[in-house]
Amino acid sequence: MNSERKLRVGLIGAGFIGRTHVRIAKSVPTIEMVGFLDPMAEADHADLAGLRRHGTLDGLLADKLDGVIVAVPDDLHVVTATHCLERGIAVFLEKPAARTLDECIALSRAPMVGSRLLVGHQRRHHPATRLAKSLIEQGQLGRLIGIGGVFAVKKDDKYFVQRPRGVGLVNLIHDLDLVQHLCGRLDHVSAAVSHRGRGAREEDTIALTMEFETGVIGSFIATDSSPSPWGWDQATLELPSIPYDAAGTTYSLLGTTASLSIPDLKLSRHRAGEAWHHPLQHETLKAAGADAYANQLHHFADVMAGRASPLVGITEALATQAALEAVFVSAREGRRVSTQALIDAARRSASHIH
Repeated sequence: MNSERKLRVGLIGAGFIGRTHVRIAKSVPTIEMVGFLDPMAEADHADLAGLRRHGTLDGLLADKLDGVIVAVPDDLHVVTATHCLERGIAVFLEKPAARTLDECIALSRAPMVGSRLLVGHQRRHHPATRLAKSLIEQGQLGRLIGIGGVFAVKKDDKYFVQRPRGVGLVNLIHDLDLVQHLCGRLDHVSAAVSHRGRGAREEDTIALTMEFETGVIGSFIATDSSPSPWGWDQATLELPSIPYDAAGTTYSLLGTTASLSIPDLKLSRHRAGEAWHHPLQHETLKAAGADAYANQLHHFADVMAGRASPLVGITEALATQAALEAVFVSAREGRRVSTQALIDAARRSASHIH
């Protein structure tokens, strides 16, 4: 591929998050947004100005595209992404990659899925995450032994009129992706699920204990029914629609020589040779670089051009989907659940069907 040619990208699904990607893509010099497909979209929306409107998916894909951004409703993720991959077009698929582990297994069988599918977990591309990952790999925290975290927001009632979904598939799935990026593959999950916050059919609160293949252990709680500063959305400037809170953070990484909170990057440790009877030394680190959404699209350009493998590909999507499925199985059956066992069972079931 000629690296000087702009990569032609189409948008499938022109809702809020789809238009957000279009707006940010204008700052990525290697990407040219050329068209979109969404029968419900406002054709004259400022974010879509200059893009050709298509009436069918095949019509959009025929527009000499290098890639597509898929931001359709969750139930259309797998079928839409698979159709595009079958046409040889790279896919940036908004999270969740699928609604269920069975759907994710089906997606994993699409052609070129390993090299041409990027899943939209933008937190991995955040400068704070990049710095934290680097510190872990360099051993700056010592031996990583634990992680804790909270995602807690109070969503308005009208949000659930159009999106009758629980906090797991909407929010916790982001955290299940990022904790595995930082701590390694999740091995076992134990969880409890509650509907106490909203009293709805969909869960509003989840608490889980996590065991990682690396030996790290951790805990996390997620809810969409409590106001708090603790959560990625309010602790970063990623989404202008959610006010930034300087008191906010999400994760606490615990190492044998230092601890680090993310995304506020507060590092705490003792002086050499000292321990708990001595005062801690605190430092707030600074992470340089562009925002997560821009970084993500720069990476997608590299994936389209064949210069990089997807940072969040089908393997990572399967691990995240299995972790979420393990949450619900554990809560329902009251037991500790192996994520790999769930993946193996889903694969066996899929092979019998085919």
